[in-house]
Amino acid sequence: MQNIDKSAFHRGQYVGYGGGNIWHICKAPSSYYNWVAWSNTSVAPIYARRLSELDAKLAALAKVISIPEIDAINQAMKEG
Repeated sequence: MQNIDKSAFHRGQYVGYGGGNIWHICKAPSSYYNWVAWSNTSVAPIYARRLSELDAKLAALAKVISIPEIDAINQAMKEG
């Protein structure tokens, strides 16, 4: 998994990276989803049945958020 690592400080928990945020990942208390990722920002939590599914969602989140940043950089270079 490219966007998820085991937590060095909390047993059974993981750390995810996506969309410019750091995500805390642990088992969900829900019977519908097995994993939940949340961030300390105002972004809504992400739920998934498997860690691999959560990894894909974090990767997609990074792609969606990075596009406006790239557009802003390209625009600044054109004006530059």
